[in-house]
Amino acid sequence: VEATGDQRKPGGSAAAAAATESQALTVRAPTRSSISAETEEELWRMKHVVLQNPLHLPSRLELAEFLAYQVEDLDAADEEYDKAVELAERNEDEEGKTHVLCSRANFLFMQLGNFTGAESCYREALELHPRDVTLCYNLGLMLDSQQRFKDAERMYKRALRIDPLHAPTLVNYAVLLQEEHGDLEQAEALYRTLLSSSSSPPVTALVNYG
Repeated sequence: VEATGDQRKPGGSAAAAAATESQALTVRAPTRSSISAETEEELWRMKHVVLQNPLHLPSRLELAEFLAYQVEDLDAADEEYDKAVELAERNEDEEGKTHVLCSRANFLFMQLGNFTGAESCYREALELHPRDVTLCYNLGLMLDSQQRFKDAERMYKRALRIDPLHAPTLVNYAVLLQEEHGDLEQAEALYRTLLSSSSSPPVTALVNYG
């Protein structure tokens, strides 16, 4: 799962970090009355599937993500993520555990603003799959949002060593170079790489390069 919702924008690093923190402070789990009948029905279906087969990791993870992003019951989602991680460890399923850790890290980062917990999950997942470009990018994006620019740059570089044409990394690393280092030449080189390799480059790249 790639955390693409909070991509870096020119002049927006500090603002993006502040917005993320502000959102984490004000977000609340909704009451049952705020959930539509369709959402309630789908939630019941997912819970029933998990009860029928509690050892099925994809169903457990699907429930956690549904609670996090559709129901927005953040406490319940966190509990399901805990259970999913425990299940993956019990099954000695490294692939499944990596997927769960990445999803949970995105949840901690984007929904809760828990940067320490998110970083821990990303790094644990990277120990299992060190050449996962999405993990490298997502961790870089989170570090970038915290203005930990040197750490973010290391992760962006690592992502590009794995996939030199990874579009989200090219965009965000180019903006970091442009804003924080004033390195317009290298930033332009990254934009050129992106524009020449993609038939539909991100709007951010077109605006910044133009």
